Amino acid sequence: MKRFLERYSYDCVKLLLDQVAIAIFGLVLALASGMAKNNVLQIVTSVCSVIFYLFLVYTVMWSVGARDRIAIDLGKIRKSYLTPVKMWLLANSINLLLAILVMLGMLLSDIKAFGSIGGVSSVIALLIEGMYSGLMTLDFIGGVPLNSLWPTYFIITLPALAVEFVAYVLGVKNIHFTNMLVPKNPEAEEKKRKK
Repeated sequence: MKRFLERYSYDCVKLLLDQVAIAIFGLVLALASGMAKNNVLQIVTSVCSVIFYLFLVYTVMWSVGARDRIAIDLGKIRKSYLTPVKMWLLANSINLLLAILVMLGMLLSDIKAFGSIGGVSSVIALLIEGMYSGLMTLDFIGGVPLNSLWPTYFIITLPALAVEFVAYVLGVKNIHFTNMLVPKNPEAEEKKRKK
């Protein structure tokens, strides 16, 4: 575990900081569209925030996969598709802890302490997962907002897991959809200019 943390802790912190930055962005958009009382705008801005967040997750994890591909080719590490899952667990540990506290708060709401902890945890979760807040506050299921259903706090972490896994695998296999993530080689660029 120590080697894993040494190798991937920076990237996990980067994933968490990207999440917090996009959460602030998404929360501001959700508040603005909520104050305008425009549900369609709220859904659109929230979906765009989530897509932007997942794109940032993709870029980080593709780079990690590409870096690991080099180490795998050199025989320094073994190929493991558990790496993105472990990174997801580490980067989303706060989200998962909050989801557990929200679940306990909702299931054990008869106990005052658990009810309070669950309420505070749901507010914190909506703040640090602000890109989903526009969707979480709308009444989708029988007039009940998603933020009042404890499984949604677990479900909203799953898109990041899927993107992290796919991006890592694509990085390891050196498959990319755009040249945006391909590092520039100054020597190759110079040779192209001379031709």
